[in-house]
This record gives sequence, C-alpha cells and structure tokens, in this order.
Amino acid sequence: MSTILRGSLPNSIPDDSSATLWRCHQDISALDITSIASAIEDPDQLASSHFFKREKRRLIFRTSISRGDVAVKALPLNHFKARLRYRRYAYAEAIHLLEAAQRGLPVPEVLAYGEKRKWGLVSWNAVVMTFLPHEPMRDRLLAGASPEEIQHLLDRAGQLLIKLYHCGCNHIDFGPHAVMLHPEDPDQDHTLDLQYCRFDSGELRPETLAAVAGYFAWSVSTNRDWISAGIMQEWFQQHLALLSLESQLADLLPIYDHARAERASIGQRLSQ
Repeated sequence: MSTILRGSLPNSIPDDSSATLWRCHQDISALDITSIASAIEDPDQLASSHFFKREKRRLIFRTSISRGDVAVKALPLNHFKARLRYRRYAYAEAIHLLEAAQRGLPVPEVLAYGEKRKWGLVSWNAVVMTFLPHEPMRDRLLAGASPEEIQHLLDRAGQLLIKLYHCGCNHIDFGPHAVMLHPEDPDQDHTLDLQYCRFDSGELRPETLAAVAGYFAWSVSTNRDWISAGIMQEWFQQHLALLSLESQLADLLPIYDHARAERASIGQRLSQ
C-alpha cells in the first residue's frame, strides 16, 4: 500500500471472518471493521434508507460504528480485469481524498480502507469516510430551484471550483452531486467523488479550470436542463474574473465550450 495510506491510516486490522485486510484511523476498532465488512458482504441487513447507491458495481451506504455514522463506498470487482486493476477503484478514492485533504480541499475524512482477497486477487475494496450532514446540490436542483436559489447555488459551487483550481486538482466528475452543501455555513461546503482525478504539482493550470467548469456546465445544462447554457457561460466568465484570468478568455472559452457540449471519456478528462 502507498505511503500516504500507511501514514494517514496507521493501524492494520485483519478481519479473518471475511478474509479482509484494513488500514484504519486509530479510533476505528476491530469490531467496527467486522460490522462494516459484514454490511458489504450482506447489504440486505441494512434498511433501504441507508443506501445512497446500490448497484452491481457500486455500493454506497451509511452505517453506524462506535464513533457514530460513517459513509462507506464499496466497489465489488466482479470481473478478472477489474480485479487486476483494483487500484483504480476504492483504493484510488482513498488515496485521492487523503491527497486532497493534505492540499486543503474540503473533503470527507478517510477513516479506513479495506480490501478482500480471494486466490490472491481483490474481489472488492472499500473506503470508509466521515458521514457529512450535507445536502447534495443535485437534490436542490431536482426539487426545482428558483432563479434566485440557482444563483446562490452556483455561487457556492463556484467557491469549490476556485478551491479545486488553487489546489491543483482536476476533479473530472465535478457535478452537482459532488457539491455537498452545509446546512448552515457555505464556507463548510465539501466536495467528494474523487475516484477519478489528477493532482498537478507546480504552476496552476487555467486549462484544467476551464475543463472542470465545462464539465460542471455539461452536467446542469446539457445532460440536464436545470440551468441555461447562457447562465453557465456567465458563471464561468465571472469566475475567470475572480481569479484574474479574464485576459485568457479567448484561449479558455473553447476548452470550456467543448467540455460543456459533450461528456468526454475518463482518459480525455484526466488529460486536461
């Protein structure tokens, strides 16, 4: 396992009952791990209200352990190819969340990472995070936000966009589902879903900012019709001005427009 996992999650806990191995925060107990692994192995023991997503290739749920509620993102690896590439799944999510936190991005705290092996291959892996008492921006838009509320929501999403830029993070899935709104304090808004992202070192890249903003605009104005394309372009240009990048509009607008028009592949988005 990587240095950042070992350093951030110092405890190693094998769970013989489920043939798993976990790296954990110091206040996560073996009993906690047994409970979490049991829920991953047998999701039917949880009430349906505990699930954020329950699919063949993705299991995201809330459960209670000794320290309180936590969120678990487990990735069943049902194919041989996926098992060989297990580091692209919950392992990547854990690594990226830890890196994001070190760079000052507001993300859930990683409490544990675990993987189950069978015949030397990983059959599922999972990351355990603090449970956020936040509301996804997506839910507000689905409910039918007023023009005034939409502007407020875009302002909050824009603050996270700026933080991603300053931290050198290419968050390729930055949509309204990944904008987590704090119930009281917008300064405590978080982002998540960092399984696929890239962190740059060195100079900040306005091109990445334009691509991330364009993907966000795609998610709300192309994939969905929640917000008009015109409003989203104004939003993008406003944030270029906030970052003193308006002089680069001629170069950045085509990148933004291309990302807004259609959803590029994971590889293409990571290359921005």
